[in-house]
Amino acid sequence: MSLTNTVWTNTSRLGNVKENWLIHLYYDGSTANFLPLATHDTTVGGVKYHGIVKKTGAIREAIDLASSKALSNNASIELMNSNYHGVPISQLFVFGTNNYINNLVKIYSQLNDESTLANCLQIYNGRLIDVSHDHHSIKMQLVEQRPWDFIEIPNTKTTAGLVDIPVSYGDFTKNTYSDFASPQYLSALSAKTYRPIPLNSTLFNKMRFVNGAQSESTNGRIAYYDKNLDTLLPITSADTASTTEDGSEILAGDVTLKRGFYIRPTNSTEVSTDGSLTVADVAKAYNTDTNDYMSISINVSGVDNSYTHVERFELESPTGDFSDGDVYMSFQIVWTSSSGDLTDIDISLDTSVGSITDNNNVASQAKGTQSATMTANSGEATLTVTFRAGDTAPPNLGDLNAEVRIYDVYFALEELEGDDTLKTVYTGGDGFTFDITGGGSAAITEIHEAHLDMLNRYAGFDVATNPATDITNWTALNTDKNWAIRYWLLKPTSLKSVLERLQYEGGFIFKWRADGSGAYWYIKDSYSSADATLLDTDIDDLEWGHTPVSQLLTKMDISYNKHPADNNYVTAVSPYAATTRTDYNIQAKENIADVKLDAYVSPAITAYDDSPNVSTASANDDFFAYYYYVSGRVVLLASFTLKTRKYFNLESGDIVLYGGNKLPYAKTTANMTSIYFMITNIQRGMGSMKIEMRQVS
Repeated sequence: MSLTNTVWTNTSRLGNVKENWLIHLYYDGSTANFLPLATHDTTVGGVKYHGIVKKTGAIREAIDLASSKALSNNASIELMNSNYHGVPISQLFVFGTNNYINNLVKIYSQLNDESTLANCLQIYNGRLIDVSHDHHSIKMQLVEQRPWDFIEIPNTKTTAGLVDIPVSYGDFTKNTYSDFASPQYLSALSAKTYRPIPLNSTLFNKMRFVNGAQSESTNGRIAYYDKNLDTLLPITSADTASTTEDGSEILAGDVTLKRGFYIRPTNSTEVSTDGSLTVADVAKAYNTDTNDYMSISINVSGVDNSYTHVERFELESPTGDFSDGDVYMSFQIVWTSSSGDLTDIDISLDTSVGSITDNNNVASQAKGTQSATMTANSGEATLTVTFRAGDTAPPNLGDLNAEVRIYDVYFALEELEGDDTLKTVYTGGDGFTFDITGGGSAAITEIHEAHLDMLNRYAGFDVATNPATDITNWTALNTDKNWAIRYWLLKPTSLKSVLERLQYEGGFIFKWRADGSGAYWYIKDSYSSADATLLDTDIDDLEWGHTPVSQLLTKMDISYNKHPADNNYVTAVSPYAATTRTDYNIQAKENIADVKLDAYVSPAITAYDDSPNVSTASANDDFFAYYYYVSGRVVLLASFTLKTRKYFNLESGDIVLYGGNKLPYAKTTANMTSIYFMITNIQRGMGSMKIEMRQVS
């Protein structure tokens, strides 16, 4: 995707080409008014350029695939401090009539005294940041445009509450509604796809939380995070849609923050039993299958005795204050045979704050559910089943062959807020939608989409038509990358650091091109064409190398799918590049990185090992696969100097092939036809260009 200018490119292929650099120093925030300077006097488009540029430093541009960053594109120029309209030109730049500092600078390459600016190739777009001079010369330092400098996000607050208005991106999903009247089991309330929102105010018995700048129409109902249960519980009385209030969109809920749910035990302990009883499948009394059961059975004859089994069921204690509760038990009695008028079965489930009792059973009982009201939270329930066999008539003996089946033990609970310092709840409402010109209004669900929106929303970057038309490689990136995002920021954070985090987690690089437009670069799954095929006649000083073993990263302990409430992660995986680790004798504890991804949620990262081996994956299959192709294998590196100007329009990120005969290592000419390289570093001077590249296929 080299810089495009047909006239310049055609001229560059001629012999005895004369090059001149044109410098546009803009002032007072204008993109039209500039001071025209050059390395030689010339006139272009009716504008006279003053040839007082005595030295141009190399224009450097580089990308780092391992960190997914574009390195700052800097340049320097030195002018003669000659007179300009009767005064030393140094008087113009600082403390003069016009302000040049931090204003736009453009540099063009003019070939053979070209008289039309459109036929000159723009090779730099930046800002003037520093000017120093003596009596004879002026030195100027330039940097590429950095619209994200000194910006933090969130960057707005609620009007009266002065609470930072959250930034959020992604497809969030709330749990099914649950309250005490119609509770859901915790297993049905397992979603962690929420985002946190802060408290703004408490008015009229409602707590008001800041949803963000975006409105929510249906999925806004707030949830309370119960840290003991690690569950996000829907608030019973809460808004589903946001309202505009205090300079933001607000989601409100009753100050009690009531939430209702079903909860089952998580463990059980046998307190006591009788050897004549057969007890089986205790855990089936509280698993999620209501068709299987815990069995307690007896088969005795000619006895006058009682036999008791006691089992204690334990459950997590919810966070908060008790409001209401019921305990439930679903059971069945299978009565096969018996004798004796004292023969019966007693069943009870005691929570100490409410009990179910069903005594003196003398026959089969169909499967059914009984309940009892609770007066407080209880962390346990004790099941007692007693079988008795006997008779009032001498010799007082009886028989009993029966079974008690416990299908389900569970609780319905309603809890109150229980924390007077609560400052955060959670919502399943989606994040921002696109705001960039031509971007549409759909929700932003992928990492690269969020990155572009931040550039637009906070740094002022926009396009004329749409991203597909005006941003280099956007269409390809949007096709190849379906890496989903859920991301939020509640406190001000450097925009630059956020953008760079998204680039790393999304596996792409954003950089400014020499013409000032934006572009995205990344390693593709495959390549079928290149921006240039370099021959030995095109380059000099060719030097081959390979990825240093010290820079290999072949195993990652990755945590991702960020938990909305506990500053942790829902998913963890430890993939590794088995072939690389074996081939290069990497020891078990070497070459391992701990990686935490705050935005990335999918595709699911495969636990690569010998099978499946990451070498069989495509680069954009998932996060680990991408960085395997970046730094998980040994690949070719090369550096050289271009001998001819015909490829001076190449830029970092461009793809090239080598078609010469100075082959690296054991590679053959046939090998090299399918080895594509990405340019990672360029130093551009007038009449010279040095390039570094690395293998990406």
